Amino acid sequence: MIEGILDALELAKEIGDVVISLSESSKTLEGRNRSMVIKVYNKTQFKLIFTASHEDWGKLWKAPTNIDEFSAMTFSAADSDGTILTGLQGGAAFRLEMPEEGGETETLDIAIGFDNPEIGSEKTCVIFSDSPKKAADDVKKDGHSALSKTYKGKNVKGEDVTIQFRIASVPAQENTNIIITQLLVD
Repeated sequence: MIEGILDALELAKEIGDVVISLSESSKTLEGRNRSMVIKVYNKTQFKLIFTASHEDWGKLWKAPTNIDEFSAMTFSAADSDGTILTGLQGGAAFRLEMPEEGGETETLDIAIGFDNPEIGSEKTCVIFSDSPKKAADDVKKDGHSALSKTYKGKNVKGEDVTIQFRIASVPAQENTNIIITQLLVD
């Protein structure tokens, strides 16, 4: 059972405070034929741990990192040096860690896939998986959204509550937004 779940008012306040620096832009990727900037918003009270990455082609330009609770992080990818007509495709995996009583941890795996081929448009997805390769294989032009299973826990007042997580990818011209949101079900 997950301990210390925030109540609705505090959760809404914390989620509303999540912002990301807009200084990470395509300027750092100037001269690249194909590139993507991926902004990941962790709108949960739990830390997201970066666990793995995968590149089918291209390379990570700025690698993903862990994301603190109610925080955000930007990473980027671009075509590899000296390549012709390849673009980029890859993925990154994260693990949401939720503390339980007794020091145990409940986890939820989340993988992000991205694709910006030489011919075609940017595509992304976010799925519940520990495989960045699977996420890379599942990219979609219009993004992706899903709900997790539900998790039982206690709020900060000791009351029983149920939570769930929504993941969504929203491709855009200059960057892609990945949003992970904690929801109170009860």
